[in-house]
Amino acid sequence: MTKLFSQPEGATPITEEQREGLLQKWVSIQEELNQIERDNIIIGQRWLFNNRQKEADFADINFIMNLHKTMFNKVYSWAGNLRTSQSNIGVTPYLIRPNTASLKLDIQTWIDNEVYPADEIAIRYHHQLVCIHPFANGNGRLCRLMADYINEQVFNGKPFSWGADDLYIQGKARSTYLQAIYSANNNQIFDLVAFARS
Repeated sequence: MTKLFSQPEGATPITEEQREGLLQKWVSIQEELNQIERDNIIIGQRWLFNNRQKEADFADINFIMNLHKTMFNKVYSWAGNLRTSQSNIGVTPYLIRPNTASLKLDIQTWIDNEVYPADEIAIRYHHQLVCIHPFANGNGRLCRLMADYINEQVFNGKPFSWGADDLYIQGKARSTYLQAIYSANNNQIFDLVAFARS
């Protein structure tokens, strides 16, 4: 068993304020936290795929905030609230809204003009939203879910497998995923596309 709040490599560390926002006070170890998060994320996933959005409305910051809230509202009191402090990754908090608005325009252009293959559009969106890092925690899981949504609902594609493993625990799949993110940071997106399909 792992001590509560011991985060895997590349995860955003949880602050004391975020700990205080934990709604399930009985949680005492990381595995318990992981399980209640997984259970809540399933609710968020169902909500997302039942709320089909026209055009790029799914990329609107308010929709993204609602998704995050639905994914984590039984776990954290701060679910759905944008990050207000600098984290180990992500833009300065005051840039979250304008950068997300810019990304919404980008993905609409990519879709309308078929700038990239469908898989790549979904993964490029995922990567850019990870880089913005709108929330204090849960960004990777939200961004992967958004990429799945785009690929399945916008392009009628198959779901991504994301290494066919739990990316929230330390292991080979998580390390490969993080390395692919770092490559994408250097404009090498294809490792991340390949990983999403592995």
